[in-house]
Amino acid sequence: MAKEFSKQEIAEILKKTRAGAGYTQVTASEAIGRKRQTLSSWETGQSQPDANTLFELFDLYGASVDEAFGFKKEETLDEQLKDVLYALSGDRHELTDEEKQDIIDTYNFVKNKKQKQ
Repeated sequence: MAKEFSKQEIAEILKKTRAGAGYTQVTASEAIGRKRQTLSSWETGQSQPDANTLFELFDLYGASVDEAFGFKKEETLDEQLKDVLYALSGDRHELTDEEKQDIIDTYNFVKNKKQKQ
């Protein structure tokens, strides 16, 4: 059964996601071509955006609707490995040298374990 969200819960998620992305109500409303008062009414639970607008907002915020509402998809091992490799390349997430060394040590441990089998 799908979780049902109250208007207030939806409002809080909208507000938290916007603020977390660094947008004000003014900048976000301008970006989607709506009035600030409209965005405010969504974030106070007085009204709700339609589905298309909800997706537009989350796209603007660089966020996932599924994750924001608690429906995070489990990543496969291949997806997780791809994220690690991407992070190591320095293009996406900056890892500290210590974090990089931890990953290398773990890889070497697994590699040596396989060679002994």
